[in-house]
Amino acid sequence: MPDTEGGTPFPATLSVYALSVPGLTLDAAVASTKQDLPKSLAEFTLNDDAAVRTASGDPAHMLGGTFQGGLRLKELILVKNDTLYIVTGVALTAAWEPKHYNTLFDAALTSLTVPSSTPSSAVSSPAR
Repeated sequence: MPDTEGGTPFPATLSVYALSVPGLTLDAAVASTKQDLPKSLAEFTLNDDAAVRTASGDPAHMLGGTFQGGLRLKELILVKNDTLYIVTGVALTAAWEPKHYNTLFDAALTSLTVPSSTPSSAVSSPAR
């Protein structure tokens, strides 16, 4: 059931974004995201900014904040195998603490597991 603010329903959501970006570093991705969030989200205020590790031990970064006068987000940034991964959780600010979204999103976002290398697409043929 979605949370409501002023009678308007808003479901908490999780989204995953992945983009191939050869040569990108985690530090560069974090810096770029910090610059982009206030430009792309109205009234953005940064509340969370911390280095973290995913459940599989990969270094990542967590950013979070409030925006548009009633929404809050938490975002995990991970760069691995020349791919940028951004996992974002968004919920109503008014429901953030009562519904424990901070804790839920921390667990969900850091659970991202990316294999160390891309699986081989080669198909082996049986010996004749």
